Amino acid sequence: MLPCSDLLASVRSAEETGLIEHKATPERPVLAETRRAAIADLLRSARALVVTAEEEFGIAAVESLASGRPVIALRSGGALETVREGVTGTFFDDMDELADVVRRFDPGAIDPADCVAASRSYSVSAFQERLRAIVAETVAEDRTPRVSDRPIGGLLPLRGARRDAHLMRIR
Repeated sequence: MLPCSDLLASVRSAEETGLIEHKATPERPVLAETRRAAIADLLRSARALVVTAEEEFGIAAVESLASGRPVIALRSGGALETVREGVTGTFFDDMDELADVVRRFDPGAIDPADCVAASRSYSVSAFQERLRAIVAETVAEDRTPRVSDRPIGGLLPLRGARRDAHLMRIR
């Protein structure tokens, strides 16, 4: 089990720090603009990373997995793609549920090797490999460019004047 008292640090941007620094204690520091190396050390020593916001991708979760640490994340956004329930972490549905999920979470039930393996699918080499495969497939299928009614490099239609073009002129 992961007691709430074991959540020791909150890493925030400088803007966010001003909003929560009054809650800092020696046991629970608020670290503003922390160096990347210090964040990596924090992740490696953490029992889990808690992600409370919906993110499009969620690089912090992937960095935690790369450090072999599980993720407790809001069930939405990019976390749905990067976190696998019971394998690399767990989810909560709303902030009212978070404390209970953290208390019940057993980081020992998550294999750090599974976390690291999951993070590798987001590496530069994995991205390059997928991109090469897409290009090779496209070339192999000899796809022709799609026909468009828009000019190259622009979004305006080929024919017809834009209705409010006169409003866009610089005066």
